[in-house]
Amino acid sequence: MSEATTPTATEAPALDDRDVEPRTPMKRLGSTRKLAAFNNIRMQLSEQTRVLEARAEATAGVAGELHDYCRRRADLEHDYARALDKLARAAAQRHKDQKHKYALTLLPLRTTALVYILSQTAKFD
Repeated sequence: MSEATTPTATEAPALDDRDVEPRTPMKRLGSTRKLAAFNNIRMQLSEQTRVLEARAEATAGVAGELHDYCRRRADLEHDYARALDKLARAAAQRHKDQKHKYALTLLPLRTTALVYILSQTAKFD
């Protein structure tokens, strides 16, 4: 017999994996209790996942509504700006066409005010 394969009385027995690792609370539980604990954790995680998915869907819905609102508001403001520009051009053209009438009357202040209002309107477009 070889001496390498037989332990002697002075050698310590080899340690297996259970002796090397510290005993955690989960290792102390029986397999039935471990299975119940793992199932409980799985149920909690699935519930949390379901709640997060519902919250994400709701948030996406709100973001979609906000996008539609902003797009429609931008369209309305664009239409309003075009209408206001058209009004200012028509008033300026009318002013140019009737400038000789204003020169003959004593209302130069009215003409100056009209030119000022039209210039302010054009600046905002």
